[in-house]
Amino acid sequence: MLRQKIKWMLLILGAVFCITTASAIQRITGTIMLPTGIAEEYYLTLHDDYSPLFPPPILIGCHSYGSNYTEFSGTVFEEKADTLGWMTLAISGVPSTERGFVHWWSKRVQQQLDIVLDSIMSRYPFDIDNMYIIGGSMGGAAGMQYNNNHLDPTGYMVRATAGGSGIIDLARRKREQGSNVSMMWEFGGVVDSVSDYVNFEYKRNSGVVFWDTTNSLHYNMMWMPLYQSSGVLEPHYIHDTDLVDLFGAQMRSYRVDSTTGASHGWVNLHPDTTMNWFLNQPALNRHPTLQNIAADEPRRCYDIEFLSLYSDTNMARAII
Repeated sequence: MLRQKIKWMLLILGAVFCITTASAIQRITGTIMLPTGIAEEYYLTLHDDYSPLFPPPILIGCHSYGSNYTEFSGTVFEEKADTLGWMTLAISGVPSTERGFVHWWSKRVQQQLDIVLDSIMSRYPFDIDNMYIIGGSMGGAAGMQYNNNHLDPTGYMVRATAGGSGIIDLARRKREQGSNVSMMWEFGGVVDSVSDYVNFEYKRNSGVVFWDTTNSLHYNMMWMPLYQSSGVLEPHYIHDTDLVDLFGAQMRSYRVDSTTGASHGWVNLHPDTTMNWFLNQPALNRHPTLQNIAADEPRRCYDIEFLSLYSDTNMARAII
């Protein structure tokens, strides 16, 4: 098929854009200068019939295919999202002197995503009640981690998330598999070191902490649907099934699938199965009647305002 490509560059409010039209998908790349002076790159797709008057859902990709901000480019997930009229988004992530920009999906990557989302919302509005996150490996728990830190009913919240071989407990991964390069680069230390700060950062950036459940952020997952899929011989599949036992019946929707062998990452998530699962999840609940919250910093969570915490190396907990 003959593809017409139209490209132009815009410099508006410190952001650079490049728009490419190909078939029915509009592909937009952009660069935003963060307050830290780092240039955050992103890759956004819009359906050809996109209209800001009818904001579509948005699917955010986190680490697996290419480990960069072109995660969705040319993938079946991009095609499926476009068929549904959804937007897709991926960002460049955390800068590393060794590996360039990679998706470690730490707390600061979430903060960078928020800045990108603000910029996109101002130009290409999306449905704030239909935001989905998908990822593999270190991005396989991205939706869990983002949900942990985004329970403000007036802001961005995740309707549902899907992970392939999700590394949901960073410290447990280090203990069982002997490595966690991303966290070592991010925080300059290894879990179980003498540094309470490093140990806390492992906890803060995990979707769940199995050994410390009373102070784990996983309680924030109570209202968000989660789908996990790993190779049946892959170590992270055991974590997925353990999470079932940990949650019990408290979650609205939790599904665990497996594929054959020890395949790792996003490849375990079948596009049709994953997208259909997203479509069949309950609507986002911004004001749940029962709130069971672990918080890692002063902020608003649902209808509760955490003004101060007694410790910066532990979680605060509220049950309302």
